[in-house]
Amino acid sequence: MMRVTDWARWQRTKMTIAGLLFVIALMCAGGADEPDAYQPMPSMTGFIISMTLCVLLIINIYRKGSRQ
Repeated sequence: MMRVTDWARWQRTKMTIAGLLFVIALMCAGGADEPDAYQPMPSMTGFIISMTLCVLLIINIYRKGSRQ
């Protein structure tokens, strides 16, 4: 079990990591502006993994956000 001494800092750290995971997922999907709609994703596996981790981390942040 991990002991957290500064809960607000830990929540900010988790939010930062969730943001980075979202950016990684966006990069794996090919970026925000695709020139050709029929172009396949550069990394479908990377997109799925990073989006799954991002969503799970966001759920964790909201469920345990009010705890102090």
